Amino acid sequence: MTGETLEDRIFSQVEPIVEGSGMQLVDVRAQIVRDALRVHIVLFRDSGVGINDCAEIHRMVVPLLEAASPDRDLSIEVGSPGIERSIRLPREYRVFLGKGVRILSKSQAEWIGGIIDSCDENSVVVRSGEESTTIQYSDIQKARLDDSQEV
Repeated sequence: MTGETLEDRIFSQVEPIVEGSGMQLVDVRAQIVRDALRVHIVLFRDSGVGINDCAEIHRMVVPLLEAASPDRDLSIEVGSPGIERSIRLPREYRVFLGKGVRILSKSQAEWIGGIIDSCDENSVVVRSGEESTTIQYSDIQKARLDDSQEV
């Protein structure tokens, strides 16, 4: 066993399709409910993601996921992250480079706000004015996009 989750497998299948359409795949959530596979896909593009973009990805992904799970009913939702999306996974910081964020660390009592300046496999750097703060992913309690930081 590889330890790969259902969401990881779907993410790796869907990501090339999304990138080929000029967008980035932010997140995939998947669960099996009463023998049906429910999938929620989140897309991002700097210029925005519209209803037609979501419909296009939906049309391309349905046959792929039906072939991968032929014995299950399938429900797929495709959407954009929203302006105050909670950031769940380290890979999301790469997608949102240059965007505003608020992070509540486990070691500080106040939110840290700023622009996502850079990130690697262990941490994210948030810039506010001339000051930069490096935060380890393991120290992040909560994080969410915050477009008010981009002013």
